[in-house]
Amino acid sequence: DFENWDDDLGEVFFGDEMDLITPDMTEDLVRYMGDRWREAEENKLISVDTTLIAALNKTPSKWLDAACVVHHMAAKGRRKQKVLALSNRLADLEKLTRAVHETPAYARTALRRILENGGWMRLNALMKDFGDMDGDGWFWDEQPPSSCLGELRQRALLFIGKAIVSKTGKKASKIAVVPKDIRAALLGVLADPNVMAEEREAVVSQFATPSQLFQEALESARNHYAEIDWQPAVAYADVQSFLTQVFDERFDPLVVWQSLEVVLSFIDHYPHEIHEPGQLMSYHVSELANDYVDRNYLPRWNLSMRRDLLETIRRFYEHLQQIGRIDDEALTEVKQACEQIGKGRRKLNHIKRPPPIGGELILSRLNPNTGEEERYTYNHQRLIMVWAAEFHQDWRHMINVCKAVTDGVEKASLVDDLIALEPTVCELLIARADDEDFANAINWFYEEPLIALSSW
Repeated sequence: DFENWDDDLGEVFFGDEMDLITPDMTEDLVRYMGDRWREAEENKLISVDTTLIAALNKTPSKWLDAACVVHHMAAKGRRKQKVLALSNRLADLEKLTRAVHETPAYARTALRRILENGGWMRLNALMKDFGDMDGDGWFWDEQPPSSCLGELRQRALLFIGKAIVSKTGKKASKIAVVPKDIRAALLGVLADPNVMAEEREAVVSQFATPSQLFQEALESARNHYAEIDWQPAVAYADVQSFLTQVFDERFDPLVVWQSLEVVLSFIDHYPHEIHEPGQLMSYHVSELANDYVDRNYLPRWNLSMRRDLLETIRRFYEHLQQIGRIDDEALTEVKQACEQIGKGRRKLNHIKRPPPIGGELILSRLNPNTGEEERYTYNHQRLIMVWAAEFHQDWRHMINVCKAVTDGVEKASLVDDLIALEPTVCELLIARADDEDFANAINWFYEEPLIALSSW
């Protein structure tokens, strides 16, 4: 499909015959070629009355996979199966409604504009108000598009191509089309007053003054802390001073706050590991930018959003160091982590936690009978695996055997903590263990010492 790939490559990266592509140029190459391939796809013919199945049948496979992911479907099976599954999903009013609600408000505004225009618009006219698609690339299954129109395209709500729409009927123009068979349903969903209110708020914020954005950011931060009934690791005063610095440096404080709130929520999620901001480790930053946002936020974060999050972390920790909340070592840990994680070309790099040695906390809860906090570590988890696999859930037999194993007294003491534990909690603590974990736990029980220290 891309016969001029070599020519394009030479045009951009080979100024003369002796030039070479270095590793640093690879990311630019992928971005450039991705945009070229996307633009070539947009030059294909499309009908202003296209149906969803007809549009999906012409959609590149990587874009089909991206649409499956964003609609919470497994991107598996043959092409025809994925096309049929996607069309059936968007024909279901309940699932279509969910898809619209998960679409950013500014993108819904663009969708409404197209629908009110009859279901299609010239692309140039649409981009004047909603921006271009530069940087959206080609590999949407790995790096979803981040533009306003790209948000709609990856959800298979909007398709772009060329059509003859002029009265002369001589020249084809690029148009953006919402499939004809889902237009009425989409208009019905967009008529929801709550959906319309979100769109109006998005439009107002787009044209708000810097001072208004600053005040809104401060108000949002105040509301965040007003809902907290525990002692947070990061003080509100430090967040307030950071937002003030952001405003003084002429960055958008509301955008920064929205990113920072994710960071604060993550830190609050790990109170047993992060008691103060200086305890944020490199593997925490990796888990935050990769797994945590995937588990807790929809729609799926693209690479650009994740890198913006890393930038917010870096700048916030520089501010914390400047005001004396963390030391130089803590700042270095976070800055190096942000740099290492962000070096990934098509996705972020990962930094793994150090392997557990025994005292790492994996569950903390209030006992429903006593009201007291109970804390369970990897040592408890190992003992439960041994109890289940080696002793057939017989605690008394296990305690007797403890007399003859390494550090048996200490292990027996932990078994005493577990005897009264509800079976459902025991199951929870070993739910993700595999055969290798069970084998290692049994070997540890008989042969290895009990270590109460934590590597986290």
